[in-house]
Amino acid sequence: MLPVDPAGQVNVGIGLDLGDGIVSFKQPTIEIDEDFLKMEVDGLTFEFILALNTEAPSEMHFYVHDYNIMFASENANRTMHQLYTLRGAKPRDASAWVNALDRTIDFCRKVEVEALLMIHAWPAFGKENALHHLKMQRDMYKYMHDQTVRLANHGYTMDEIAETIKLPDKLNKYWGNRGYYGTLKHNVKAIYNFYLGYYSGNPSDLDSLPQVESGHKYVQYMGGASNVLKQAKVDYENGEYRWVAQVLKHIVMSDPNDEEAKRLLADALEQLGFQAESAIWRNVYLAGSYELRHGVNAGTKNTSKMLDDVPVDDFFKLLAVKLNGPKAEGVNITMSVTFSDTNQAYAVYLENSVLTYKEGIVEDKPNVVLSIDKTAFYKMGSGQLSPDQALGDGQLELSGDANKLNEFLDLLDTFDIWSNIVTP
Repeated sequence: MLPVDPAGQVNVGIGLDLGDGIVSFKQPTIEIDEDFLKMEVDGLTFEFILALNTEAPSEMHFYVHDYNIMFASENANRTMHQLYTLRGAKPRDASAWVNALDRTIDFCRKVEVEALLMIHAWPAFGKENALHHLKMQRDMYKYMHDQTVRLANHGYTMDEIAETIKLPDKLNKYWGNRGYYGTLKHNVKAIYNFYLGYYSGNPSDLDSLPQVESGHKYVQYMGGASNVLKQAKVDYENGEYRWVAQVLKHIVMSDPNDEEAKRLLADALEQLGFQAESAIWRNVYLAGSYELRHGVNAGTKNTSKMLDDVPVDDFFKLLAVKLNGPKAEGVNITMSVTFSDTNQAYAVYLENSVLTYKEGIVEDKPNVVLSIDKTAFYKMGSGQLSPDQALGDGQLELSGDANKLNEFLDLLDTFDIWSNIVTP
């Protein structure tokens, strides 16, 4: 939602912009499943080094023998990366990340290296510079990992550790380790969460009230919104923006129509954004400020061709997630689905408000039988194509109770990514 200007989005930390082209996915033709594998690709000799469960679940480094070039993918950038992405994802395995860099260092010691290439940054030229950068990145991630686990064993909570840990001076002042993208604070929290989860161990945090309900109580206990605002204005003038943002959240969650509270909270978030070294933190704060001032305005959506090559198993998992469980309560539907272009057959079961599926199973008495092109089925399941349109286009042959298919499709949610975040 942010405008691209000095007061809005400047960059995304690892580049100027993410772009707005076509988002797509192609199934791989060859999978690397050995720790080290030498292979010729289009006349060049590559040596692949598996680096699984690091920046991505499926990740690898590679060395091009013909040019003496090492490529370290996303695992060694000219900035601190994210062990947890603020957009939302599983925490990444810092220990595996460190081990992948360590193995790459060992590999580079044995070969000639003219340049170390990184996916979001300029190269490190020469073996000495390449090894130095790899070591500084390895040691940065290892320090934050080991010290987080050490402090956790001393009984510190996730938030306390994030406030406590500082990188050693040598690691901290190395340009390529600065937190222009990831930050030490949220990476430390990611490591804690990876091993110990969200629970702090304090019983008061075990089943706390959600933000709207707790907002009502906080405001009530603090003497009402006007009293909170009066104190928050003083703290804002004193530069205590973190606290102002923390306390005013409760007023806005309690009363999203309190314009004075929303304006002051927006101002505090804006100041936090302008002071953030990480572009990601900046954009998060400024997006929150934008929502408070203007509401959520749907931005430009990328054209997506993701579904074209998504495996069938993954699409059925998507359908299971889209199923509205409360609406599906008491509904029982069995479907036989055959993809006419791939000859894959599936039995699909809706029972107990959950969707399950089995490949290669032919049900004796399904409610409805479909023979359909795979892409057409994907479009139908994602709401881009109705059964009547598929029948009319000849992409679908149907027997049995057609109403059951429509009933099933009506139980699937449509997701809108443009939801409120800093307002209820």
